Amino acid sequence: MKTLSEIRGSLNEFTPQKGGSPDPPMVLVLRRTSIRLFPAGDRVAWYTNENYGIDISVPYNVGKSSRQHVAGVMGEGVLRKLHHIAMSKTPGDVAFKNGAQARIDHRDALQVIRLHSMLTPQNKQKVESLINDNPGGVKKIAAFAKQNLK
Repeated sequence: MKTLSEIRGSLNEFTPQKGGSPDPPMVLVLRRTSIRLFPAGDRVAWYTNENYGIDISVPYNVGKSSRQHVAGVMGEGVLRKLHHIAMSKTPGDVAFKNGAQARIDHRDALQVIRLHSMLTPQNKQKVESLINDNPGGVKKIAAFAKQNLK
């Protein structure tokens, strides 16, 4: 059985001639050059082929932080940002309806998300309107969640 390095050495990538080629290659070898993380939790992988000057970006999601999960369950706005902060386990800046911005700790964000997931639809709307308005609303809900969720 051949090893991976033997197989890799036996593959020949098509190299275009100076005059050009009449047909594109049957197989195009791409190399991943980077991965970028976006605020909503989306990730984009960047691939390139230097021989043809081709760059391709491929969006993908990892685990529960996918856009569909966040948008479908959490809705838009501050709650979405809190979900991203909680999943990334790093503090983040959140902008509110009144124009204020605040840095939210990932523990507070996680507490708000956990509480929100346990509420009825009517109470979810009340909490969302409270935390969307100003930073004080997030702090109040996080404090309430700390006291009542164990």
